[in-house]
Amino acid sequence: FGFAGLHGKAPNFNTESNTTAHLFELDGYFLRGDWQLQGQVSIGTQKQGAITPDADGNYRRSRWAGLSGLVGYLFTPRLQGLVRADYIRNNKNGGGLFTYNGYSGFNDDGELEFGNDGRNGLGPDLEGDLDRGANRYALTFGLKYAVNPSTTWKVEYRFDGADRTVFEDVKTGEFKKNNHLLGTSLVVAF
Repeated sequence: FGFAGLHGKAPNFNTESNTTAHLFELDGYFLRGDWQLQGQVSIGTQKQGAITPDADGNYRRSRWAGLSGLVGYLFTPRLQGLVRADYIRNNKNGGGLFTYNGYSGFNDDGELEFGNDGRNGLGPDLEGDLDRGANRYALTFGLKYAVNPSTTWKVEYRFDGADRTVFEDVKTGEFKKNNHLLGTSLVVAF
């Protein structure tokens, strides 16, 4: 097990400067035979880090808490199956994470415009309550295969979900509450 904490200044794209952030994470793992278990709990806050400003255009404090867990099993010495679950509570002031903000601001006419991260599902529902960010979760299934001692091939499917319509469907331009991803990678170490 281990823990990490941060108390200090961090980049903030809302203010284009560094603002005070507090972050604490506790994580652990357990390996026994073919089984691998990992988990993490995280909480944090950043001054002026929220995605949605108040009515006067002042950015508010962002706050979040998250939980992650992973289970892995070696089917053979080279092939491992993985399942991972993640949840992040990010509903305060339109959302916002550690150094992850800057989706709203004023246009050239001085009017406040709002945005969100439609790819990662962060921020407010643009058709709903702009002061409430999306609580988000993900469930991932993957395989990892050791091709040789320096090459690993990975493939994974991830289902993302949120309690708000924050994922952009790039084909239609509409927003929805879930997203599907399929990815693969080849990692070579030398």
